[in-house]
Amino acid sequence: MAEEQQEKQEYVINKIDKDGQPVPDKSSENYTGKAQVQYTNGDTYDGDFKNGVREGKGTMTYGESGNKYEGEWKNNLKDGIGKMTFGTEAEYTGHFTKGKRCGEGVYKYLKSKDLYSGSWKDGLKHGKGTFIFYDTKMKIIGEWFKGQIIRGKWIFANGTYFEGKFENNYPKGEGVWHFVNGNTVKGEFSHEIKGVEDEAKSKEKPQTIINWKSENEEQNDKYLIS
Repeated sequence: MAEEQQEKQEYVINKIDKDGQPVPDKSSENYTGKAQVQYTNGDTYDGDFKNGVREGKGTMTYGESGNKYEGEWKNNLKDGIGKMTFGTEAEYTGHFTKGKRCGEGVYKYLKSKDLYSGSWKDGLKHGKGTFIFYDTKMKIIGEWFKGQIIRGKWIFANGTYFEGKFENNYPKGEGVWHFVNGNTVKGEFSHEIKGVEDEAKSKEKPQTIINWKSENEEQNDKYLIS
């Protein structure tokens, strides 16, 4: 069930009185103040209500997924500045609009320690942003559209970088490779995925091969990304 549908669930509500004590009630209808809510699907909410809906600051813990949101609410939806933790997988800190990541925010992948910092729209990376790979120290900086980089720089730890167009988060189309020795390769780029026969059983990871066709045909080559 979607995380924004608790208002359609049956629930038990404890409204907090002026002395900070919980007062059981059957409904949040027309209520303004603080309350603690236990939904029948296992979700809980502890925070502000305004005219019967979650509005102000509050914490929602999602029982089935283990996800947790702490931050601002409006009309029962995450709206404003908040922090969303996705179990042990990831966490997002930044702006929300109508329940979705929207505006500036930072998304951290907790296991790999990779990180994206930048703009969001409708829950996806969208606008200017930077993705940092923790293990390799590589960075992708540029313009994102509906979750994917479409134009920018792919910077390697040794200073080599690609600048140009991207497709499916890899160089595609016109662009330039800049190498640390000062050399550059300008041309048309494409990529291919070299997989394994049975990815589910194999310990090997699929490899991405970047192909380029430069203005000087003698410089045509391939670049392997493990």
